[in-house]
Amino acid sequence: MIQLRNLAHYILYFIWSYSIFLTTGVTDWKVYEQVIFAAIFGFVFGGVFGSMWEWCQSVFLHAKFDNKDVLRSIVGAILGGYTAVIYNGLHIISTWGLYASFALVLFSAIKGLILMRKRGEV
Repeated sequence: MIQLRNLAHYILYFIWSYSIFLTTGVTDWKVYEQVIFAAIFGFVFGGVFGSMWEWCQSVFLHAKFDNKDVLRSIVGAILGGYTAVIYNGLHIISTWGLYASFALVLFSAIKGLILMRKRGEV
């Protein structure tokens, strides 16, 4: 069974990648360019930001750096890009999904600050 925190990596990076694809005009490119760009963008975007998030958790929260979470971020970003290529009519994802995802990140940051305060680090 997939844990909610593992599923969050897929969902967040799916939403962010999908939204970036819709707002940048990549959907006007040729299909083969979109497919190649979705893979490259998903790998770089998911890899960089997934690694940065895991690094922040390992430094500030003293959690273990989880390479599988970075891989989940990459997969979510690639799937978001491919979904935008195949079906770019899900504007609810790029509006309300973005709001929900940023609220989730904010909640996670606040939860981390509370944990650091309990440890006496802040």
